Amino acid sequence: MTHKLRVRIGEIRQETGHHLTGVIAVACRGRWFPERNWDDLPPSVVAWWSHELSRYFQGRVSRLRLPFLDGSYGIAVQRTMTNDCTVALLPLGIGDPCWNTLAKNGTKLSHAELADVARDLCTQMLVRASTLRDNRETCDEVYRVRLNCIRCLQVLDRMDRTKVGRSPRSVSRA
Repeated sequence: MTHKLRVRIGEIRQETGHHLTGVIAVACRGRWFPERNWDDLPPSVVAWWSHELSRYFQGRVSRLRLPFLDGSYGIAVQRTMTNDCTVALLPLGIGDPCWNTLAKNGTKLSHAELADVARDLCTQMLVRASTLRDNRETCDEVYRVRLNCIRCLQVLDRMDRTKVGRSPRSVSRA
């Protein structure tokens, strides 16, 4: 199965000082954005994105702006009237993306597809974070991204259980 949208997180390394850098890129219909080997700050980016995706799946927001931290690129997500979503990879610049353009030119995804992308994003980051050395300079950043990823996965898990019609208690006892 070809995914309409997927995320790639490469090896993370500690640069001089306390910044954790590495590759993070998004592919939409086979085209990489901003580019295949985009160098950024993956733990910070994923901490932000996973927090915002949690809010989206909890129904607290209907529009997301998920920026990369290096450059003025990002992902815009908008819930549609059919309760699916439209996703666009955009140079964001200053201000909000043009939501009308997004609706016309974006990629349509079901919530299940977006949830799969969020799960993959968080899982990749948790695997990468587990390989990082624990040190004073990066421990807050690593802790924050782990916490946000785990929270996002919990929100997605609750959403899945609700869809199946089981309560969290009945699942935990099974």
